[in-house]
Amino acid sequence: MANPAPTQAAPSGGGARKWILLIVAVALMAAAGAATAVYLLTGHSEAKAPPPPPPPVFVQMDPFTVNLTGDDGERYLHIGLSLKVQDAQTQARVTQHMPEVRSRVLLLLSSKQASDLASIDGKRRLASEIRTLVGQPFAANMPAQNVNDVLFTAFVIQ
Repeated sequence: MANPAPTQAAPSGGGARKWILLIVAVALMAAAGAATAVYLLTGHSEAKAPPPPPPPVFVQMDPFTVNLTGDDGERYLHIGLSLKVQDAQTQARVTQHMPEVRSRVLLLLSSKQASDLASIDGKRRLASEIRTLVGQPFAANMPAQNVNDVLFTAFVIQ
């Protein structure tokens, strides 16, 4: 009887494949570690917060009471305003020229009808118009005023 030859398992190649996957995984981890180290060492680890905005600068105005034009009889508007301006220089210039500022605003307010100001959109349009009027230079050789916003502190139509 002949001895059957012992069978040898053919190499599956699975061992070599495991080694390749292990080497690739180690290389990827090393690359990720190196990228993290570069990121941290170049100062990107500290998220730099933007500087805080400068404190707001306001110009408080005395209230206005004006007659409003209209078909429904005589109406009155009582309005209080504050102007939010860009900086202290603008604040000083507006304060120095307050009689002219008040005159500009008074002429604008007295040209309005109650129906123009009744809605929120009407009030927003009025604020925009006031911002434009106050922003105009007081003289030909003077800069324009940087008025960022017009804030109503009182608003009564009667």
